Amino acid sequence: MGMMEALRHFGKEEFPPEDLTKYLKADLQTTLAQFFTPEEIPQAVPVMRKRYEAVYLNHTRFLDGAREAIESLSSHGITLGVASNKFGRFSRGVIAHLSVANYFKSVVGAGDVPRNKPFPDMIHACLKEMDLRADDTVFVGDTLTDIETGKQAGVDVYALPGVLYSKTELARKNPRRILKDLKELVESIRNPPF
Repeated sequence: MGMMEALRHFGKEEFPPEDLTKYLKADLQTTLAQFFTPEEIPQAVPVMRKRYEAVYLNHTRFLDGAREAIESLSSHGITLGVASNKFGRFSRGVIAHLSVANYFKSVVGAGDVPRNKPFPDMIHACLKEMDLRADDTVFVGDTLTDIETGKQAGVDVYALPGVLYSKTELARKNPRRILKDLKELVESIRNPPF
């Protein structure tokens, strides 16, 4: 999508779209640095975002069990928020498009706070907006950066293996818990082991 448009714009070699996950890093700058010079990155970002904005809603789907997890947690009085390195308005756009915006009290993305993950700014902003303390919060992520961010923010981190990182890779960062799926997340929060 956006990456291919930026590569074409700069006359760089493209790769098959299905290989994109091999190149995704914690944030946009790090991902782009694999293909563009430091001078090209500021020019590539708007090209990429323009194309991404035109198509991202049509290419965004729930993870298996995500809608059910959101609905179940919300129905049990759990306050939900999102902290994403995706541009903030894109994160909010996805949540609205998937018809789950009313379940989230806070959605913070890139551009909404001074520093993106792995800095804890996004989680701190979410906690403030949701009026929650860090020690009453679980942050769920699927990357090594998410684990680092949650630890810096002082929240428990539950890791969910997925496209980018396996259970073994996530375990190296010592999250509080590694989930096998989102159903396990719901059960662990609804029935804490204490």
